[in-house]
Amino acid sequence: MDDLVTFLRVRLDEREEVATQVAKGPVLLNLSRRTGKATFRRYLDTNTPEFILVDVDAKRQIIDELAPIADGVITDAGEQVVAENVLARLALPYASHPDYRLEWKP
Repeated sequence: MDDLVTFLRVRLDEREEVATQVAKGPVLLNLSRRTGKATFRRYLDTNTPEFILVDVDAKRQIIDELAPIADGVITDAGEQVVAENVLARLALPYASHPDYRLEWKP
């Protein structure tokens, strides 16, 4: 589980870095003709740097709470399985990342 936790922490660091950079200055965006301006606006409104930073922080807190349980440091067998499953699901959005391991897939 240590590798999965490290993987998640690095992905969240990357996400935080991008959100911080976007918040600092103008970003050129290409509007997709397929989605249209209204859909693109909704996407931007729900993916603001502020939202992403809060999302990253919340996920870090979950990881911090679950990592010792998943590693068997603070646990009973049932809690460990739940912790491992939650961490695996947090990693699912990164399944296409080259460092993602198939063994982590729930």
